Parts: sequence; C-alpha cells; structure tokens
Amino acid sequence: MNLLSVLRLIIYYAFNLINKDLSKLILFVFSLLIILLGMATYNKLLDIIPIIVTLLYAYSLWQNDLKITRIIYICAALIWIYYNFKVSAFIGIIGNILEIIFGIISIKKYHGKGSLK
Repeated sequence: MNLLSVLRLIIYYAFNLINKDLSKLILFVFSLLIILLGMATYNKLLDIIPIIVTLLYAYSLWQNDLKITRIIYICAALIWIYYNFKVSAFIGIIGNILEIIFGIISIKKYHGKGSLK
C-alpha cells in the first residue's frame, strides 16, 4: 500500500509540474488499486481503516483545494488515532495529535477571517 501511495504521489507531482489537471480516471484507477490491495491484506474489521484513510488521502491530493486537503488530513488523523489506540501504537497517536493541531493552525492562518488568501 505504501509503494502505491508513493507511485500516486509521483504521478500527481508530475502532473502538477506540467500544470495539467489530474483526470477522474487517474483517481478511479488509484482508488480501485487501493481497494484491491486492501482486500488482499484484509484479516479483520480494523484492517478497513488504513484502506479508508488511504482513499481519503488519494482524493484530498487529487483535487486542488488546500482547505479541503487540510480538512481531510485532520479527519484522517482522527481516524488514525482510533486505529493506533486499538493496535497500541501510542507514539503514532502523538504524531496524529500534532497533525490535528498543525492542520487547525494552517486552516486558521490561510483560510480563516483575515487570512492571507
């Protein structure tokens, strides 16, 4: 799943470099691959969480609205907190809390009243 995410980021970055919008087909293909790889590694209900979060990340980076990207990343961090707690990854929870804090700060800074945009 991580290699697929790296490939997705490389393709998204390449399209961004040439100032070309990503097609819905690219999002669909990556979403389908994420679901298929997730199903291949599925063992229990908790295994659905990484699939959902990876799909959220794929969508958030596909569209070109940083506010939506930031909101999705905050939502994903909240979901990861639950997952990390269930698998006893307490250091991961600290990272997720920082993600939420900095996500909120960036939304307020760049999208709130009196923001730079």
